[in-house]
Amino acid sequence: MPDSTPELSVLVPVAQPSGELVLVARELRSALDRLGRPVEVLLLLGTRSPEAAREVEEACAELPGQVRVVEVAHVAGEGGMLRAGFDEARGEILVTVPPRFEVVLDVLGDLLDAVEKGADLAYAPRLRVPRGGRPRLQSRLFNALLSAASGSHFRDVASGTRVLRRQVVREIPVYGDFHRYLPILAERLGFRVEEVEAEVHPRARGPAIHWPADYLWRAMDVLSIFFLTRFTRRPLRLFGALGSAFAAVGAVVLAVVAVQRLLGTPLADRPILVLATLLLGLGVQMFTIGLLAELILFFHARQIRDYRIARIYEAARPLADSAPGQAPGGPGGEAAFGAPATGASQGADRG
Repeated sequence: MPDSTPELSVLVPVAQPSGELVLVARELRSALDRLGRPVEVLLLLGTRSPEAAREVEEACAELPGQVRVVEVAHVAGEGGMLRAGFDEARGEILVTVPPRFEVVLDVLGDLLDAVEKGADLAYAPRLRVPRGGRPRLQSRLFNALLSAASGSHFRDVASGTRVLRRQVVREIPVYGDFHRYLPILAERLGFRVEEVEAEVHPRARGPAIHWPADYLWRAMDVLSIFFLTRFTRRPLRLFGALGSAFAAVGAVVLAVVAVQRLLGTPLADRPILVLATLLLGLGVQMFTIGLLAELILFFHARQIRDYRIARIYEAARPLADSAPGQAPGGPGGEAAFGAPATGASQGADRG
């Protein structure tokens, strides 16, 4: 294996046999050959299926550069496999490619260009459907719900074809199914995210009807993203608002029942009394949860970094600080505003 450090690390997670991995590997080889960069490919095997292991073995012969197989010790989901791949990858620019056909892989060059021009993460939404193909309506509905929940503008965050800088995965915890929402989570932390439209691959599988449990898990994901993107730094606003609403409704109903009792209406056999008491108790509990979360954040605030530094540069000095007869930019009279800082004051382009 060559000792040179690769520029790109390509990660292909294999959670189950797809029947398409070898064909995807051939197309991936063509796309990587056109890039002409030192590259390593990591096939991430997260299943004990013999069929998947055979697919991975056959795909190794189709791939260029340094090829490694990272076999997870136990059955792992795609998020766990990607986390293992990110830890083992040696390139500073990471590429994720699904083990099945999604988009035409020629888009990898455009994604890499976007990252090299300043983006921290670029991904290929599956928007342009080939002639005769069916639009992915349920995918668009799901992404519309995600956009409403997170306030983002992304149109296909679950696309597995991405190019990103290593710094992104250093700062974003990738676990569970949150690898699907990397663009949203990266943008929330201040990273620059770009969409590069790509045509859906002609061999891509059409829209499928999933088990009801899958739709339930996606709904839970939407709620998780809603909380993570809007209330992780201010939980009392969410729990306090809900708790106050429930408590207010319960208190009003109890007040009405109390007035009716004073006017002679008996309290026996009145379910509304039980409901009002439950609402009041639920409201107080939710408000307490929000208050406890705020206290935890307060006492751990010193350990929480709620910002990212994009760059640090040395600004121009005022004219009054310059030597007599000398322009602010130095002996040559050139302006110094926006000039890069030097020595210990110079910051990285990315925080």
